[in-house]
Amino acid sequence: MSTSFGINTDVDNYEQKKILVEELGTNKSKTILRKLQGKVIKEEAINSLGELKQMIKSKGDEIREEINEEKTQKFQQQLVKLRQVLPDFNFSAKIPEKIYNFRSIISDADFEHLDLKALSNRKALHQYVNDILYKNNDKLQGPESVPRKRQILY
Repeated sequence: MSTSFGINTDVDNYEQKKILVEELGTNKSKTILRKLQGKVIKEEAINSLGELKQMIKSKGDEIREEINEEKTQKFQQQLVKLRQVLPDFNFSAKIPEKIYNFRSIISDADFEHLDLKALSNRKALHQYVNDILYKNNDKLQGPESVPRKRQILY
């Protein structure tokens, strides 16, 4: 059974390859062709392209949601860690002056004892903090240094 070759516009590339392999191919090329034919998905096997697109879209939405939840969870964990170290703050503040509430930094009782004139003298204030840090340098080292610094400076 021989088929005449030439330009046949009714046959696509795959069909032409198939005809060539059947007529002239080796056993190895015929085996390869049979394996390729087994991997071909026929259009009848696909129920609906719309359903397939919808499934892919829904899976993409699921993955996107999981990623957003994971990011939110990580952000919440970081926020908890920050709140352990820093005084109460407004995370959504648009300007620096609104980040910290003055009362979250200093209590009313401490504010009454605060000498506001001494705070206006930058040089004296800077020297005061440096003296405290220098005197307590050995206490400010190590894994528990943050609570110690807070205790000494406040």
